Amino acid sequence: MRRFYLDEQPDNLVDALIAKLSRTTLEQFTSEVSAQDIHKLCDITVSVLQQQSMLIRLQPPVVLCGDIHGQFRDLLRIFKTMGFPPDKKYLFLGDYVDRGTQSLETMVLLFCYKVKYPDSVILLRGNHECSNMNRAYGFFEEVER
Repeated sequence: MRRFYLDEQPDNLVDALIAKLSRTTLEQFTSEVSAQDIHKLCDITVSVLQQQSMLIRLQPPVVLCGDIHGQFRDLLRIFKTMGFPPDKKYLFLGDYVDRGTQSLETMVLLFCYKVKYPDSVILLRGNHECSNMNRAYGFFEEVER
């Protein structure tokens, strides 16, 4: 797997994905975005995360968000109400997927903002980001579609 570095971030891919997320419906997103683009975004996100410290020191103000659970429209509402990165710093406390109907879109948007604004978006892992939970609560099947 090719690793990407911060100075190689493909802003065009990230900007295109953000634009598609902002204007498409649930059905359109999966038909307009290729699995290859999502894989590339995941690889880039892993590289960004690997380059950051395991110890996070945040200076207020920071918007804390927990348990999005695939509620993509709620995530958009949070950004519209509180402000978008990088104007606001966010600490997401995990549990991004499962239960809601748009877990994939939720993860793609969070990964896009993490790649584009790595110091403004902090993503912690919750119990729903484990493979057992993904299989039990539906994210695995959503991604396979």
